Amino acid sequence: MRRLKSWDLGRFFDRHEILEKFQLILTQNQKAATLILVSFLSHAKGQIYMTNISNQTNVPHQEQTYPKKTLKDLNLMDAFLFDVSTEKPEDAQIIARTIVRRVMGHDLQEITVESQKQFLGLDLGKRGIRMDLCVREKVSDEKPVVRLYDIEPNIYQDHLPKRSRFYQAKVDVKELPSRANFEKLPDLVMIWILPYDPFGDDRMLYTVKNMVVENNELVYNDGVLKLFLYTKGKVGGSDKLKSLLTYFEETTQENAVDEELEAIQKIVGNIKHSHETEDRYMTLQEMIDHEKDDSYKDGLHVGIQQGIQQGIQQGIIRTCQNLNQTKETAIESLMRECEFAREEAEEYIRLYWQEDNVTN
Repeated sequence: MRRLKSWDLGRFFDRHEILEKFQLILTQNQKAATLILVSFLSHAKGQIYMTNISNQTNVPHQEQTYPKKTLKDLNLMDAFLFDVSTEKPEDAQIIARTIVRRVMGHDLQEITVESQKQFLGLDLGKRGIRMDLCVREKVSDEKPVVRLYDIEPNIYQDHLPKRSRFYQAKVDVKELPSRANFEKLPDLVMIWILPYDPFGDDRMLYTVKNMVVENNELVYNDGVLKLFLYTKGKVGGSDKLKSLLTYFEETTQENAVDEELEAIQKIVGNIKHSHETEDRYMTLQEMIDHEKDDSYKDGLHVGIQQGIQQGIQQGIIRTCQNLNQTKETAIESLMRECEFAREEAEEYIRLYWQEDNVTN
């Protein structure tokens, strides 16, 4: 929306004085009187709107309707706890091996693990990604990576298929060196752990691969496998996978029902009893609260300004209608007072001109 000319919207007007002058001018020049009244009512509309908004802002806003989690309340589905639990390479290996073993049904060979692995955009203004847990599997030190695992606990329902596609694209670009043969591109397994059902079939595990539509028996091996795990799913999967997903959903001692989960629970327990981690978590929460408060204030300010401008624009149109002016006069007033292009002014006329009141 364009900026309006600089008016003192906080100013109070002596309405009786202005109306007296308006009546005098009206007897001499109706067009001049119209423009004066347009400006006056525009100011008044803005002043009234600001008064109403000011009264509303005295009511404290509620940022959320649920209590904040403490560090001890966090589960592995929460980004903070998962990130901290995988900061140490030895802990990350334990967690990664347990996840892959229960999802894929086999053990990993030699691996390196990176938590919070970032792949920046190719240029400024281009979006990058952050992999929660990046696992590279090798056959030996002499041979290149044969498989890459991207493990993503994810609570957000934001176009998941396209998000996974974007992650895959960023990884592929970074993993293939310049002029390298495409066969050097490692296989990619993406494991998304979700607290919601992404496809509505109540499955514990959804396996997604590219295929030849005309004949699904033909093998289309592009090396990409996407696995979507639903923590509350009831169909398919194994008992081992179910206990893992339950533990991710509710990370408690009671849900650490076997040795592998006990090993992860030991990592989590040490974190939840760490004063240093508690301080980090509290600091993070304070920063989030501060940003949310600033965002609320910024949004309120923008909303007020937009409301004022919209009120002025509608006031101009209503004033022209009440004085039986033509649409063309209203368009010219909007272009002059609001610095609109003609197309913008015509759009406002289309939206707010009430045909029942006056004729063209």
